[in-house]
Amino acid sequence: MTHHSRLKSWTRRAACTGIALAALAACSGQTTPPDSYYRLSQSDVPSRAGGMLPGTVDVTPFRADGMLNDRQIMHRDGAIRIAGYNYHYWWKAPGVVLQDSLVDALRRANAFQIVTTPELRLDRAYEVVGRIRRFEQDGAQVVVEVELLLRATRSGAPLLLKTYRHEVPAGDGNIPAAVDAFGVAVGQVWTDFIDDLASVKPPPV
Repeated sequence: MTHHSRLKSWTRRAACTGIALAALAACSGQTTPPDSYYRLSQSDVPSRAGGMLPGTVDVTPFRADGMLNDRQIMHRDGAIRIAGYNYHYWWKAPGVVLQDSLVDALRRANAFQIVTTPELRLDRAYEVVGRIRRFEQDGAQVVVEVELLLRATRSGAPLLLKTYRHEVPAGDGNIPAAVDAFGVAVGQVWTDFIDDLASVKPPPV
């Protein structure tokens, strides 16, 4: 067989293989679902009792370790196994999603004169540092657990340090219902935090 004949034979076999694979895929009826991205919904929060604290507060991106840095929506699979949903993602990393959400909540609560983020580099009297401990779907509920520190920036003194946790039913457990439940749970955390801000005294100038 000449080189030309071998090339024609190989080309026919490759074409037949490609056609067969395409037909198999068509018969299976399976297609890859599109990726979906989700924002965190806003919940109502109370105004800070006693009015706004004077000065500017910076809310930093929340620290998140391990898979909590992932944009995949996480779920608990069994007693100790954590996994991420394929094709379902937060639109930003969870640490930034919660930072943005807390900035919005503190502004709506009139908790401080100015609520901002570090990149604006304003002179600030306070800083909120957050750490995500749990942010996952667990069966028919979602669990949100975060540690929040409010400190005076000039002295570094802690003004409030507490871990907040809320569990909220997620309806039938589908992804949109779970995302809605995440929004409710986060709103409850912010409500508790704003309630605790009522006891915070402005640091000395």
